[in-house]
Amino acid sequence: MIETLIHPRTIILFGFSLILVLLTLRSLRAQRLKERYVLLFMLTGLPFIVLAFWPDGILFISDILEIEKATLLVLCSTMYFVLTTFALLSIVSIQERKLTTLSQMVGILMEKQQEQIDKDQDTENQD
Repeated sequence: MIETLIHPRTIILFGFSLILVLLTLRSLRAQRLKERYVLLFMLTGLPFIVLAFWPDGILFISDILEIEKATLLVLCSTMYFVLTTFALLSIVSIQERKLTTLSQMVGILMEKQQEQIDKDQDTENQD
């Protein structure tokens, strides 16, 4: 009987990271995603690739930091979600500022347009 050398966990982790990277690159080529988001998703897939080929990395890091494996996993997950939330909120804040500026510019232009219409009507009434 032939034993497989590749653990199913390795196949699942590598498959997930490969799918994530391929979908990200496909979205970039179709211009559905900006480069900064592509970079964010690529960095998200990187730990899965590392863990696929070095599954004992979690144990190695937990031994160095003298933290239990479960605690380290929770800590890493929390750090990931906090950093991702921070990155996305900063992007939303920038877009909100741009939207506010655009709204103010549209308001100013509409006011100027109304002034021009009123001015044209006054000159027509005088004639």
